[in-house]
This record gives sequence, structure tokens and C-alpha cells, in this order.
Amino acid sequence: MNMRRFIFFTALGLLIAITGGLMFLQQTSAKNRVENFSVVNHVFIKRTDDKWTAITLNGTNLTPVQPGTFPGEEDVAVETYVEWFKMMSELGLNTIKVEAKMPGRFYQALKQYNDSVDSPLYFIQGIYFDEVALKDGEIPLAEHLKQAYRTEIKATIDKVHGNKTFWSSIYLFETESVDVSEYLIGYVMGVEWGIDDIAISNLIFDTSTYQGDYFFTKGQSTPFEAFIAEMMDVAANYEFNKYLQQSLYSTAGHLGMLHKKLYDSTEVKEHYDWIRSYATADMEHIGVTERLHTGTFASYDYEGFNVFRSQDTDLPSDQILKLVSEYHTIPVVISAYGVPSGRFCAEYADHEPTASISEQRQGELTAIQYNEITENGFGGQFLRDWQDAWFKSSWNTVELKLPDQSPYWHDPQTFGQGYGLIGFTADSEALKYPDESIEDWGNEKPFLSASSGDYYVHAGVDYLYLMIDPVKELSASTSTVIGFDITPLSGHTYFEKFDITFDRPVDFVLVLSEEGVQEMYVHAYYDTFSFRKMAQQIRVRPDLLPFEKAEPLFVKMYQFTDSSALSQMDHVTDLNDFRLTGAFVRGISDPSDKRFDSAADWYSTKDHLEVRIPYALLNFMSPASQLIQGDFYETHTITPLKIDGVGLAFGRVDEDETIVFPTVRLDWEEWFKPSFETRKKQSYQLMKDLFMEN
Repeated sequence: MNMRRFIFFTALGLLIAITGGLMFLQQTSAKNRVENFSVVNHVFIKRTDDKWTAITLNGTNLTPVQPGTFPGEEDVAVETYVEWFKMMSELGLNTIKVEAKMPGRFYQALKQYNDSVDSPLYFIQGIYFDEVALKDGEIPLAEHLKQAYRTEIKATIDKVHGNKTFWSSIYLFETESVDVSEYLIGYVMGVEWGIDDIAISNLIFDTSTYQGDYFFTKGQSTPFEAFIAEMMDVAANYEFNKYLQQSLYSTAGHLGMLHKKLYDSTEVKEHYDWIRSYATADMEHIGVTERLHTGTFASYDYEGFNVFRSQDTDLPSDQILKLVSEYHTIPVVISAYGVPSGRFCAEYADHEPTASISEQRQGELTAIQYNEITENGFGGQFLRDWQDAWFKSSWNTVELKLPDQSPYWHDPQTFGQGYGLIGFTADSEALKYPDESIEDWGNEKPFLSASSGDYYVHAGVDYLYLMIDPVKELSASTSTVIGFDITPLSGHTYFEKFDITFDRPVDFVLVLSEEGVQEMYVHAYYDTFSFRKMAQQIRVRPDLLPFEKAEPLFVKMYQFTDSSALSQMDHVTDLNDFRLTGAFVRGISDPSDKRFDSAADWYSTKDHLEVRIPYALLNFMSPASQLIQGDFYETHTITPLKIDGVGLAFGRVDEDETIVFPTVRLDWEEWFKPSFETRKKQSYQLMKDLFMEN
């Protein structure tokens, strides 16, 4: 009996001690809890010296890349990051958003920079979800993917807090990470979720509710939203239990049922894909418990609102943004906005006179989007890219190049590379800007010396540069004709437009005249646009070739502006699906010149002519490795073909004579790491002026 009493009171004492200890730990944890940012209604607030002040997030997305590198390679130096941070602050930005764990050098540079300034840069940390698995058709809610994501959540939080583990980084031999959690605003869960990923998850899984320590679902929540709430709970528990810190949370939003709400509220005709009604990722369906003292915010890509503009509505952009802002009870940020610069910008140039967008125009169009956002009560906005990204492709060029070699050369035909306000050029020794001076050709030897003058060629990491130094002055009516022998598998010697015969078959002919034609033409059989327009039919009926290989026909060059023309077999191509891309623009392409036009392709005076030609316009898949598009009519798809240089044939057409020189072969050394220099684009200064006004 005494033993039982002893055991009872001993157990009771232990229980009281444990309970008291837990209560003490909870009180201590609550007392020591770190909250640097929170929200009040639609507003972000930040703590400074124990005082809370409102803050509007004005930032940019940042990917750890530069020419020659992919995300995942720790190649950007600490000094480069610091220089970028200085330029960001000078621009008027206060926040950086990253989509995944960054190299240790990024966090080291952020701390180094912030320690040296009075106004630090804050950041939003993305927690990456396996996009490869999603592209392979797997469902986000699959248990093995959820388990892998729990691991990624913990590894990312550890990285932010400077507690790098073996599993927390994909960057081998990286610089040790540092604790930058004091600058952390919050976490964005996952990636830009695909509509199909969300919709299929909601159709297959049944559990649409979740109740956790920090998050719960509410309203008409979906299984996908329950999954997001659960993963947020994993993150909040881990960060608080290990680091006593609480942060803000969000995920990439999809309008889903919000489409209906907005349409109903404006009595606009419902007119969207049935599947979209199941593609809901709405932060209004995820609530927070009393244990979370920070909050949540909604996040949308500006491009996500384009669905309204493509559905026969009369809603202007600012009205759409206003409706979205008013719908939410929490702060809303535009996770990515901005317009690219480039030689062919597809749908971004729908209302522009040509398919190109200059850096000047990029700044003007991006400023319009910024003003629409700030005038409609959003909590912040992020530029789509800080720097131009050579590794990227666009929907209309992805099959025309080799993704594993894309970072090694610049493609102005790919608009996805041009969103940045910071650009990259070939190093100063290799720059050959078409302008009024030919001093930058001083170290080059003539590619061809002839009775009519000297002809120079330089294969850069961004363009194929040509310069003509004629003996006889170029008049406004002089037509310079250049034939390009790219592929050994096709081409023709006769160019009917100028009644010119080359000594060897050529695949492209460029004609430049100050008062006449300024355009590139392609041999019809090697015209990628014509092939892609009917590729799916050709795979079914290979006998339906639109052109003969030996046909002496050269055609204008076009590119697609509507993705449905490529993705839908029964789509009937019309004039709204494509635009001219072979036209060349005359102008000054030297950024130091007051007349600078980044969209310019060529320039001439009476004494010389200079032109820069995008490799993609010559059907290169990778000039770094001299890989071009093969015979797509033979293979029924676009595949690479290795070549040993290209042939160039120069010609000149004047009123009194026509001269065409024999084809000369051009070869160049393959490269792996491009040499480059960094510069601020014209759009940088335009946005800086705008931010300073606000």
C-alpha cells in the first residue's frame, strides 16, 4: 500500500513538474518569439525598434544566374550580388523574392550589404516544389511528394537561419550560409502551380479541410488548399520550435472560383475553360490560429489576369486588378510583373507597330503595369526578373534550341530572356555595335578583301556581326545582299527577288538598303515557321510537303504570337497567330549614343555598313557548339545537326551594276563560358525615375 502511494505521488509530482516545465517553456518561447513582419488587414507592417510601421513591398525576383550558368550552379560571386543589391537600392527597391534555396553566396552577400547600409533589403523566400515530377504527370498531393516537400521545407528554413546541413543545399562546395532571418518577410509555398496540377488534385482527392496548430481551411476550401495549409503548418511549426521565429506565408494563387465571383460581380459573360473552376488556390480559404502572430498574404502573377482579356470582356486591366484587390481581406502582392525587351516579343507586342520591344519601350510598358498595381491598393509588386536570363526559353522558341546549351549564347528572338532591367553584352573587346564608327573593328582582319572593299565578320556570343568597308560609297539606293549557307542538306543558288545567282546554295538571303528592302529571307524548304504550322499534319501525312527541297523559292520570315497555333492540331492559322520577324531595323545600337535603339539591327553611312544578326534567325540551335536545325521534313521534328562553319556570299546591287562574290567559309572556336559585361538597360532608368516619383 505504501509502495502504491509512493508510486502515485511520485508520478503525480513528475506530471506536475513536466506540466509546469512545458508551461514555463511556452511562456519563455512566447516571450522570446521573433516576429519581424506581420499584417493588418490589407497592409504589411514591419517591426523597427519595437515599433510597427507600414511598408509597401517594392521588389524584384532574383535568380542566381548570369550568362553561362543555370540555376543550381554557384557561379555568381559575392561581389556581383553586392553590386546588384546596390543597384536595386538605387532603383528604389526594398525587397527581393527568390523562388528556391539560393547559393550560400547570396545570403552571405545580403548580410554583407545590409550590414553596410541604413536601409536594408528584405526578402521573401520561396520553398521549391519538385517541378520535374509535376511535368512528368505526378500529382502534388501524392504522399511521396508531400514527404519530400516536408524535407525541402525544413532544409530551406535551415538555410535562411544559417544552419546549413548536408541535405539543405543543391550547391556543391558552396560558401557557408549565414543567418539572414532578420531580413526575412515570409515564405511562398511551392511554385507557380499549373492549372492541371491543381484541378486534378481537387478532382482525385477528397479531403478538403485541414486543422493544424497554425493554419486551418475555411469556406469552400479544396483538397489542394488543404494540402497548402498542411505544408504551411509544417513550416510554421519547424521554424518556431527550432528558431523561435514566426514569418508570413503565401502560395502562388490561381483565380479558379474567383473567376466566377469576379464575372458575377461585373455581370460579364462567363466564358472560360470548365477545368479552371477546379483550379483554385485561394488564400482566403486558409485561416490562421491564434498561435500565429504574423499572418498570410495572397500572391498573383500579373500574367494570370490575362485570362480575362482573352475572353471577350471589356474589362480594362486596372479594373481587373481593383476587383482582385477588393476581393481579398489580406494583403495582395503581384508576384511578377513587367514586359520584356527583345527582337520578337510575341503577345507582349500585340499593340506595338512591330514585334520587337526596345529597352525604352520595355520601361514604358512596365511602368504602365506598375501604375495600375499601385493605384489599386496592392501590398506590393515584384519585377519579373532582375537580370536578363540567357538560360530561359519562350513558348514559341523552346523547340528551336537546345535547353542544355541555352545559357552559353544570347537569343534576342526569345522574349523570355529579356525581362530584366540589367542586361549583358559581349565583353568590350568583342563588342561590334552597328553605329557611325568602325573603331571597334580595329583589331579584326578582313574576312574577305575584294576590289569593291573589305568585308569583316565576327561570331560573338550574342550575334553574328558583319561590317562592310567599301571602296565605292554606299548610296541610299544601294542594296547590300548577303547569302548564308547554313545547312548542307538544302538551299538554292538563285534569289529571284534581285535576279541573283550565288555560286553555292544558300539558305538565307539578307537584303539591306537605306531606301529599299531591309529584310531577311529564308529558303522555303528550310523555313521553320512553315514546317511548324503544319507539323502535326505532316507527321500523319509525310507526303504533304509544302515545298520541294530543290525549289528556287525564298520566303519572308515569320514567328508565332499565339500559342494555340502550335498546340492545337485543328487550329486554323490566321493573321492574328503570327508576325513578321525577318524585317531589319536601321538604327544606332550603341548604348552610349543618345540615339540608341536596342531594337536596331543595322546601320550604314556612305562609308560603311554594319549589321548584327541573331543566330536564331539563321536556324542555329546553339552557335556555341555550331549546332543548327537539321532537315525537319525528313525527321518530322526539329533536331540538331552539327556543322563546321557557315558560308557567306557578299553582293552589291547598284543602279548600274550587280556584283556577287564567291562564297567564303566562316568557322569559329566553340565556347563553353561566354565572356560578358553587365550594364543597366534603358528600362532601368525609366523605372528608377518612376519609383522616385512615388
